[in-house]
Amino acid sequence: MFRFRTAIVIVLCCVVLLGTALMLARLLVPKRADDFRAGVPAVGLPDVATCTEVRIRYFPSALDYMAETAQERAVLSQEEIGELATQEWIVVEDAEYIHTLVRTLASVTYDGPAQGTVRTKDVVLFACYRGDERVGSFTLFGKNLIETENAERFRCAPRPGEAAFLYPPRIQALVHRIGCLRHLLRLHNDVRRLFYRNGGPVPPPEKWCDLLTRASREAGLGSDHLQVALSCPGAEEGRCHYALNEACKWDSPGEMVLLFETKAGWNQHGGLELFAFDNHDPRGGCVLLNDGTVKFIRIEQELHALRWR
Repeated sequence: MFRFRTAIVIVLCCVVLLGTALMLARLLVPKRADDFRAGVPAVGLPDVATCTEVRIRYFPSALDYMAETAQERAVLSQEEIGELATQEWIVVEDAEYIHTLVRTLASVTYDGPAQGTVRTKDVVLFACYRGDERVGSFTLFGKNLIETENAERFRCAPRPGEAAFLYPPRIQALVHRIGCLRHLLRLHNDVRRLFYRNGGPVPPPEKWCDLLTRASREAGLGSDHLQVALSCPGAEEGRCHYALNEACKWDSPGEMVLLFETKAGWNQHGGLELFAFDNHDPRGGCVLLNDGTVKFIRIEQELHALRWR
C-alpha cells in the first residue's frame, strides 16, 4: 500500500511539473504575428493602432537612406539636400500613414531572438507616441528586418503600396522623384541594350512602347520589369508616363533629350509640347538625355534650354 501511494504521489508531481513547463513555454516562446488579429501588434512591437504620432529617424541620415549616388541627388535642390542631410527626427501625425504602419506590423512573421550584428547601412528608428506618452519603438534594418526593444526580430513583407511606411508623406514626393529617375535609367539601359547594340536605330516613335515591351520579353526580362519602369511613381494611374523624342537617334549628341515625362498614355512621341510638369509636387518633371543623364525640370525656361533637335 505504501508503495502504491508513493507511486501516485510521484505521478501527480510529474503532472504538475509538466503542466508548469507547458505554461512557461506558452509565456516565454514568442508567437508568430499571424497568431494575432489584424491590427494587433506582435509580442514586443508597440501598439501603433493607439498612437497619435510616430517619430522617424534615418541613419546615417535621410539623405543617405533615400539618395545614395550623386546622380540621384542631382534631381534634388540644394535646399532639399540640406534639409534631408541635417534633420534628425521626422514627426508624423498623419492618420493614413499610421494606418499603413499598423497594417505592415500586423503582417510580420517572427524571426527569433536577436543574434549577432545586422550588416546593413540602411537603418531606420521608429518611436511611437500616444500624446506625450511614449508607447515604444522598433528598429528597421534594411527593408524588412525589424528588431524590437526586447531584442526580438520579425520579418515584414509589405504588400504592394504598403512600402510607403518607409517614407512619411513629408518626403514621399522626393522619393517619387528619385524613383522616376531610377525608372528612366532602367529604360535607358534597356533601349541601349535592346536597340542600340550593333548600331541599330531607335525604335520607330509610333511603336516604341510596343517594340520595347516585345524586345524585353524576348530578352527574358519579363513583363513586370518593363511595366514598372514605364510608370512614374508620383503620377496618376496609367501604363506609361514617358514620351520619346522622335528627333533623337542612337548617334545623336549626348545632351539631346531621349525620353521625358508626360501624361499617361502609350507610344507617345513628339517634343517639348508633350512635357508634363504636374506628375510631381513640387511641380516639375524628369528628362532623360541620350548619354544617360537625368535632369529634373522645374520651369519653362529650363525646358526650352534643353536640346530637342
